[in-house]
Amino acid sequence: MHKQIIWSALLLWSGLVWAGLRLPAIIGDNMVLQQDADVPIWGWATPGEKVSVTFGVQKATAVADAKGKWTARLSGLKAGGPYEMTIEAERKITLKNILVGEVWLCSGQSNMKANLGWISGAAAVAQANDPEIHLFLARMWLSPQPMEDTQGQWVVCSPQTVGAFSAVGYYFGRDIQQALKVPVGLIDTSSGGTTAQTWISTEAFKGHENLGGPADLASPRVIAFYERLKAFEQAMDQWQKDVQEAKAGNTRPPPQPVSPLVGSGYPPCGTYNAQIAPLLPYAIRGVTWYQGEANTFNPGRYAALMRLLIADWRRVFGRPEMPFLFVQLPNFIPDNVPPGAWAALREAQLQATDVPHVAMVVTIDVGDAKDIHPRNKKPVGQRLALAALDKVYGRKIVSSGPLYEAMSIEGGRVHLAFRELGGGLATGDGQELTGFAIAGADRHFVPAHAEIQGRGIIVSSDQVPEPKAVRYAWADNPTCNLVNKEGLPASPFRTDDWR
Repeated sequence: MHKQIIWSALLLWSGLVWAGLRLPAIIGDNMVLQQDADVPIWGWATPGEKVSVTFGVQKATAVADAKGKWTARLSGLKAGGPYEMTIEAERKITLKNILVGEVWLCSGQSNMKANLGWISGAAAVAQANDPEIHLFLARMWLSPQPMEDTQGQWVVCSPQTVGAFSAVGYYFGRDIQQALKVPVGLIDTSSGGTTAQTWISTEAFKGHENLGGPADLASPRVIAFYERLKAFEQAMDQWQKDVQEAKAGNTRPPPQPVSPLVGSGYPPCGTYNAQIAPLLPYAIRGVTWYQGEANTFNPGRYAALMRLLIADWRRVFGRPEMPFLFVQLPNFIPDNVPPGAWAALREAQLQATDVPHVAMVVTIDVGDAKDIHPRNKKPVGQRLALAALDKVYGRKIVSSGPLYEAMSIEGGRVHLAFRELGGGLATGDGQELTGFAIAGADRHFVPAHAEIQGRGIIVSSDQVPEPKAVRYAWADNPTCNLVNKEGLPASPFRTDDWR
């Protein structure tokens, strides 16, 4: 981590004193431009200098402002390539192997960050020869101020380049490309251990400090954190020198300094400043998001945080209806939060689906009880691709498992109704339904008998003659098997709102 969060980088890309034409990392060879969209191309030049951008038959011009920043815009691009782009001021830059197609941002914490080489192994990497998919892996950073640029470069997806890229992102992009038959660009800007708060801009966070920390950069807490971070970086540099000296002298090396992230987490807005701001205003189709583990310490805030984050990103990317597809947390046995915190976080994620143009994929069946980083990432990416093909690209396919809709009580039995049924309700293992619990007015839940009847489910228990509520898969690591006939799992749910 110490080489991924480098204090000096906070100023590395603010070098507007540099004269002459230059481009941000996200604008370069091998990039993928979003089809049928307003496409900004930007960079820096000498203040007042005219810049021209030529791409095919289109030519756009801009003038660098007082700080040297310029932005030109292309429009109406159609899928295809490879193409070249020339950007010209006092000198000319030629960018090569550019494709036009669908561009998606892949973000979140470590389960999105988990790369294909680590998660799926050498065999999967060796097979990932997809020249119509191009990848941009943004560097992990943290900053108290929005940064203008990042480090990274577009590369063609191949066994030599894909190993370090998000496994979920790759499987998602591969399925999208194969279905749409157009080029796909994937931008991986994820960071392990991050809360939702740190991915929200300072501007959006102001007025919402109750959701998890100060957004004011003048806050003593924020100032103190970055001072500790700077001191940690300096200590790490010295520690590396001491380790080398210890090796040379065959002596015991000193203990490694402890990161200020340990025990305190990332400050609000810091990851946004370093990993989203430098990509703006790159044109993208939408976002895939896998995060939430770091917020299980306070799941009650999460739905509001997600609504705020989605609105913020739609604002800064200039797309009010930008699709946002996210992963509901899988099954897991945590040891750092009270029992039920993961179940409550999943409920908060389900609540956030009330935002328009949002879709959630359920992964309650592909987690690992003992590993917070489950290795079975392929179905996660595939389900995100199903959601995109259905909700974004209008393919009219089944893209979700059953979602609870309503209940009624008749003669001691609870009737549950669902939407997103697909071909109908089923069990994933062909056995009787499991994972249901029922309670009466005493709010004491007991395991329940459940059976599929037509398009609904009937739940009952001899121990609860007058039921009031039903829960399904309401545990951190539940045993459950409700799916639709397409094999997509039902989201955990509860019919009550009891504390």
